[in-house]
Amino acid sequence: MRERSRQLAFCGVLCALAVVILVLGSLVPLSTFCCPILAMCALLPLREEFGPRLALGAYVVVAALGILLVPDKEAALLYLFLGYYPVLRPRLERLRPRILGLLGKLLVFNVSIFLLYWLLLHVFALTEVMESFAGLSQAMLAGTLAMGNLVFFLTDRALEVLTWFYRLRVRKKLFPRS
Repeated sequence: MRERSRQLAFCGVLCALAVVILVLGSLVPLSTFCCPILAMCALLPLREEFGPRLALGAYVVVAALGILLVPDKEAALLYLFLGYYPVLRPRLERLRPRILGLLGKLLVFNVSIFLLYWLLLHVFALTEVMESFAGLSQAMLAGTLAMGNLVFFLTDRALEVLTWFYRLRVRKKLFPRS
């Protein structure tokens, strides 16, 4: 019972942190893409301590609260479409040969982004997004997608380093094993 209470409290604090990060993204211009990435990092300790099941539950909670509470709907939807990646990442890392894992990561990112922006443009018809894409040529859209893939790989690398750091340093001090 005590362990379950500890899990739920830790999960609640990290979910609240992720939602606050998403809300702060609405206050700072140009943070539409940064804040969902930072909110994803809140899932790392949950995945490391309690496994992917609890981390996926936290992702669902944060995504739902993000849709309801975050004024910047593009940031909230970006988290909805990519926030599960820290939980999926270890499975993609295990794929062999390594190039298969990289292609899997690219596929996950690009399918999520295409689906997200198709929904934003055609279903939700968010005027801010429509206006930002209206003036772009095909070459600019391709360049934007290439930059998005680069940022995704940098995010993947950052998640790898943060996971390593958590396992090496923080976990031993916060949650000593008896």
